[in-house]
Amino acid sequence: WKEIKERINNIGPFPRYIFSNSPLYLQQYYEVKSSLNCITERTISEYIDILRGDGEWNDKSPSQDLLKVYRLAIGNDDFPRIAAFNNELNKSILVRVMEICRAPYLKFFFTDRGVLIAEHFEKLGVIAFTDKDFVTALGKELKIIQPPKGRVSQKSVLQRRDLITYASNGYDLFPTGINDVSRRIEYNMLYRPSISNFPLVDGFYFVKSEEERVTMIGIQTTTAKSHETTVTAVIEFNRYLKNCFSDWTDVSKEMSWEIIYIQPYDTDERRQIKKWQGCTLNESGNYNLEQQGITAKFWNEKVNQYQVNLSLGMAVRLVEALEGVRKEEKLSKIEDLIQIRRQEVHQEVNFN
Repeated sequence: WKEIKERINNIGPFPRYIFSNSPLYLQQYYEVKSSLNCITERTISEYIDILRGDGEWNDKSPSQDLLKVYRLAIGNDDFPRIAAFNNELNKSILVRVMEICRAPYLKFFFTDRGVLIAEHFEKLGVIAFTDKDFVTALGKELKIIQPPKGRVSQKSVLQRRDLITYASNGYDLFPTGINDVSRRIEYNMLYRPSISNFPLVDGFYFVKSEEERVTMIGIQTTTAKSHETTVTAVIEFNRYLKNCFSDWTDVSKEMSWEIIYIQPYDTDERRQIKKWQGCTLNESGNYNLEQQGITAKFWNEKVNQYQVNLSLGMAVRLVEALEGVRKEEKLSKIEDLIQIRRQEVHQEVNFN
């Protein structure tokens, strides 16, 4: 089985080749390698499109030895798509692309074996929600986490086409000091907390429909197999927002909450978040049982949860979105986005 698995990773799931004698398997193996070697500066855009999932089938291209055609069902509609035969070939394409294009931003997020670097993903992934193409593609891959007690699940607002569902106004540092000046909520503005131990989410923004319905999109990037929270975290989150936004009390009364858990594309099946992430009571703390009970009830009855296990194409889109932000802010390298946040946090600590 180990040898069969290795052959599948090398050439794809073709019984004719993986169960054949060595000459036939080796012939296909070298054809795949030859196709990878055809990735040059002249053809690299074709393969980047393939990584994103945007590529089109071209039977005259060497890439056809690496690809499959599949059907993507979205609602009642079917769409043809192409992709590499398996994740290992996807990684091989990515590694070859990185070798050719010498893009520092790709090498900052991926190892030389095409594996996403979790630390950088968790620190910066949330910023990709300022990119329209990324959020549109993400909406197609979101999976609903079934809510408890027989609640009817619903599609995410990110999947609506009649709204601006991404953080179109960019991103801003969310102030967490008690003396910060209060302001009104700015819709479609991504707020990044200024402290590392901010409760509940890594970032959030608000979307308003023409009917004046407001949805808060909370984003949590994680490599863990679960990410449950506590009532204390939810109460503290509300407290921060009430302190920051002068209109929070009124707006939050009819607001919908969506929590999106984003995991890297190579997350093991056993570590993918599939079950409802609960909100547990705290036996000790600053809040009485009545407050905690109200918060837990709200979490179980009003909050909607979604999960996405980023495909490699989505991971590439995420990194490209961050590279776009880096260029807009005229930073020399993508890791400066982390450095900026550290400086902002340091300034806020000194101010307080």
